[in-house]
Amino acid sequence: MTISLRTNESKAAFACHSPVVILVVSLFLLSFGAHSSRLHAQTFGDMHDFNCSRDGCDPNFSGIVAQGIDGNLYGTLAEGGAGCGSVFRITPSGAFNDIYNFSGQDGCYPVGGLTLGTDNYLYGTTNLGGLNNFGTIFKITPMGNLIKLHDFTSEEGGYPYAPPVQGKKAFYGVTSENTAYSITPTGTFKLFRDRLPGPSYAPLLLASNGSFYGTTSSGGSHNVGTVFRLTAAGAVTTVYSFDFSHGAYLYQPLVQGSDKNLYGMTNEGGNGQAPDGVVFKLTLKGVITVLHNFDGDIGTDGSFPTDGLVAATDGTFYGTTLIAPNGGTALYGTLFRIDKNGSYSQLHVFDGTHGQNPASTPMQHTNGIIYGTADLGGASDGGVFWELNSGIFPFVSVVGIPSGKVNQVVEILGQGFTTASSVKFGSVSSNFNIYSDTYLTAVVPSAAKSGTISVTTSKGTFVSKQVFKVLR
Repeated sequence: MTISLRTNESKAAFACHSPVVILVVSLFLLSFGAHSSRLHAQTFGDMHDFNCSRDGCDPNFSGIVAQGIDGNLYGTLAEGGAGCGSVFRITPSGAFNDIYNFSGQDGCYPVGGLTLGTDNYLYGTTNLGGLNNFGTIFKITPMGNLIKLHDFTSEEGGYPYAPPVQGKKAFYGVTSENTAYSITPTGTFKLFRDRLPGPSYAPLLLASNGSFYGTTSSGGSHNVGTVFRLTAAGAVTTVYSFDFSHGAYLYQPLVQGSDKNLYGMTNEGGNGQAPDGVVFKLTLKGVITVLHNFDGDIGTDGSFPTDGLVAATDGTFYGTTLIAPNGGTALYGTLFRIDKNGSYSQLHVFDGTHGQNPASTPMQHTNGIIYGTADLGGASDGGVFWELNSGIFPFVSVVGIPSGKVNQVVEILGQGFTTASSVKFGSVSSNFNIYSDTYLTAVVPSAAKSGTISVTTSKGTFVSKQVFKVLR
């Protein structure tokens, strides 16, 4: 075993980052055993109130928040700041900074959030701006150094809402003009010939079978939305056409459960008394099961979910609705949890003062806490950044695709790494290098088999959220 704590040297891509901010989770960890998974009381917190003129605002339209290698959270604000939106950083303890403000030629209206690449850059798109005003693709360092990779043209569709996601050799994305593309980290852009079955507003999901899956807000057999499959070569296939009774109008991304099925939500439709959207399960072959019908106009569970689900490490999914249930404060929204069998529980009703209209797909940090944004509310009515602590034990997460060959270097996010004494692929120990308290790399050992990755530190053993597939 080789353990090296690097302080003055690092990967070339890591060298440009700011000094690492150590995650403030020590006190949290002390209250749990190394293998605890028991849920505690739900604690909701308003971490930061956005101000349009100071920070930027409008964290809108199913945007996603990324965890950086420094343990901080990164996202985009579509408006405000210097005029065309901004990229922000917020620590798990709530310290907020704008790291970049868009001005027009570099892009405008960055509405979809960010994804982390294995080169440690954060990738995103702008819906407008650039040389042709059809939007851009960019990458940015945690220090705020932005590189524009591509200016969309009218022939390419343009007007992207979602950030691209990483595949094996490139990043893959979609536009609201029914097109799909790939782009390399150096900016080589390829427009795929196959068109999507409808406009797509959400980031793609790279599933365990190696294909990408996405959603459309319309199109399909009944013109109310679809789930589609995209191969790395650009071939598009409609997996399921929605029919309103099983849901309609998808603006949300999909998530894959541990059972390999796809989970998601629709903005409207279903079989509730007031059909205000559904939570569904979909097999990779296109067999759908509706897990929950929202009927918040007359019921108690909220309505019109506009964002996606996060598959948390407690085995359940967390999501939000745009509208509060009947009897609650109108237009403020809810936060809920649902399991794979459809057991639903409402966890929080937004009150305006601490957020209104949840606006991003929730994400789970490796500290176990669920984070997200609201489009409105807060002290300046510019939206909020919120957290939900369900007492879920921390874990580790693989950057990029959770698969690789023997001797391949794998990047891992987590916490407490400065005291790491062991990294294992299944039961097989690995050589590893520690770069910071929140980031290390490990080599796939020759005897490894597919399974989870575990990192043992002085605070306990943290297990990976993903199953890592060893390729032979």
